[in-house]
Amino acid sequence: MFTRPARVALAIGLFLALGGNAPARGAAADLGFVPIEAGHDGDVSKAKIDSMLRRIGAQVPSPRHIVVLVQGFEVPAQPVTELYMVIAKRTRAAFATVGESVQIVGVKWPAGQGANYDSIQRTFSYTAAGPGRDPKYYFAKVALAAKVGRLTLRKVFLSLKDRFPDARLHTFAHSVSAARL
Repeated sequence: MFTRPARVALAIGLFLALGGNAPARGAAADLGFVPIEAGHDGDVSKAKIDSMLRRIGAQVPSPRHIVVLVQGFEVPAQPVTELYMVIAKRTRAAFATVGESVQIVGVKWPAGQGANYDSIQRTFSYTAAGPGRDPKYYFAKVALAAKVGRLTLRKVFLSLKDRFPDARLHTFAHSVSAARL
């Protein structure tokens, strides 16, 4: 017999593996998650934290579960929003299969411009640094990811636990973001 957290994790994994359709661009104003965005310095303001907490509390005064999504390296803002919308929808459905509800926070950070030739060349040059190669781009993003983890994610998790002490916190993170948790 699985424990409740194991059932929730299993349900989420199965549901995410089953797939689904992404919402259309510009669809509903409700994203399905509460966004919060770190600045280029890797930090987030108190006003943004307070807004996040108010939005969650307005939806559910005492959430039982809160999932925090954190994007990976070199993903631009619009695809992150669309991805978070899909994950939020699937996560809510997965939690519902075991009779639980969930609030979702989507953390964004300036991870890069997205996959274009120039960024790909800069990104992968760190593995083959040689004449004409500049590893600074990748390492600058790794350093920024560390700041986001140390500053923004710390504030997000501590403020969530302070405001909603009975909520169970869960995290989905990708790439260098996962390494910084």
